[in-house]
Amino acid sequence: MNFKYNDLNNFKNLMSLKNAEIDIFTLNMHFVTPFTLILPASYAYEHEIKINKIDDNPKCSDVHSYAEYINFFDWLLGKEGSTKKYNDKYYPITRLDLNKYIRVSNNIVEQEAKKIANIFKENEEVIDIINYCISEILRNIPEHSESKNGWICAQKWNHHNYVEIEVAIVDYGIGLIEKTKEQYPSLNSEEIIKKVLSPGFTQSTYEIKDYEEEAYQNSGYGLYVVSNLCKKLNGEFSVLSNNSLYKLEKNKADHSIFFPSFPGTAIKIKLQIDDSLNSDELIKQIVKEGERIASNQNDRITTASKKTKSLNL
Repeated sequence: MNFKYNDLNNFKNLMSLKNAEIDIFTLNMHFVTPFTLILPASYAYEHEIKINKIDDNPKCSDVHSYAEYINFFDWLLGKEGSTKKYNDKYYPITRLDLNKYIRVSNNIVEQEAKKIANIFKENEEVIDIINYCISEILRNIPEHSESKNGWICAQKWNHHNYVEIEVAIVDYGIGLIEKTKEQYPSLNSEEIIKKVLSPGFTQSTYEIKDYEEEAYQNSGYGLYVVSNLCKKLNGEFSVLSNNSLYKLEKNKADHSIFFPSFPGTAIKIKLQIDDSLNSDELIKQIVKEGERIASNQNDRITTASKKTKSLNL
């Protein structure tokens, strides 16, 4: 069987090939981003799709070279991203072992977030806000997904008066829709995603242990703050989970049915950051508005955790 990867709709065809074998895989795209590459790479690896050969597509030579450099083809061929290369514009596709995550400062999630943020070598505002977004999303994997492994990839584009960043994070845990539907069976997929992205909503009943830090108590504000950062910074926040793809931008939101169902959760964070940004102040504004909204709901936590409130706790 030969397989051509053309777009995200084409990725659905790959999902139907669980435990299958592909003779030749062709990357047939003229522009790729972390989200478009991490999905097939992680899925093929996690679901043991055997790929025998990568086609060297001359029509997409630049894209092919980039994909090779960020470990896309390594993961497809089951080589575990063995050739890790970094520069100040991207962080290659990486599979993270989060088994050692605990709720204390400088934990494995925060170490990884700092590593990625510092690679981009921009001003402190860029480093701080990328570090914040990655930390908030990545720690949801060991805390909520029932998975101990996560995938991440990031890219930077320099523009005349701003920096554009895209981060893609994937896990193959229970999936946020499936997890929430257990408690709210009457809600459809779009309603569930909106609920999960709203401030102060959490299903966690976890109690901080004596050896952990109170600031890390789950409060249900992480996804809300990060998604609103994307909106306010002319970016995009997308979440793919189970049978839904939800895309949130500054002035619109789109929901579409994704079939076959994606077995986990994939998140795209996209931001445009200029030199005038005061990231700490923006986060405080978003949190304050979120707490106001949550105070009018019955099933919400009305105060965000100290960790979510601050860039530099």
